[in-house]
Amino acid sequence: TPAPDAGPVCVPTPEVCDGVDNDCDGEVDNGAGCPVEGDVRLADGPGATEGRVEVYFEGQWGTVCDDGWSDGAAQGFTNGEVVCRQLGFRGAAEVDHLDLPGQDPIWLDQVACAGDEARLADCPADPQGENDCAHDEDVSVRCLDGAGIAGAECRVDAHCDAGLLCIGGVCVVPEPGVDGQVRLMGGPS
Repeated sequence: TPAPDAGPVCVPTPEVCDGVDNDCDGEVDNGAGCPVEGDVRLADGPGATEGRVEVYFEGQWGTVCDDGWSDGAAQGFTNGEVVCRQLGFRGAAEVDHLDLPGQDPIWLDQVACAGDEARLADCPADPQGENDCAHDEDVSVRCLDGAGIAGAECRVDAHCDAGLLCIGGVCVVPEPGVDGQVRLMGGPS
């Protein structure tokens, strides 16, 4: 038992981002490193570049339903591009490719990004928390890491550095007559 004048006893614990000084550092635990509304992360994947897409709302992480993301749908890749860019990656390489069921809540369903959004939370979707999904429909994404240099993996030309093309899933230096290039002939120069 502490002496009556010793003040409160504080047992150090990791910061839990809940607005309380849990780690005894004299500061409320809401600082750097704590998620904010609309943050995204990739959870339970085989590496830092892929996993189940989770979004942070109302103080907790939740999942995103794969409606509109699956079966190689263009909309799914557009959504994946937004997720990957929000996380600081070049873009999405694969979408809805892993079976990684999460836990409640399921925050987003029917996501339909235009592609120019800075955050997944900015994309049109059903009202937050409203869905017709189960966790076997949680979406996953694999993002492209590193620079878009020659030889890097890509899905579209925008994944490659300026002056390179994405041909056969690889960023390449274009050469005259290479497939994917367009040359206008017979017109004014």
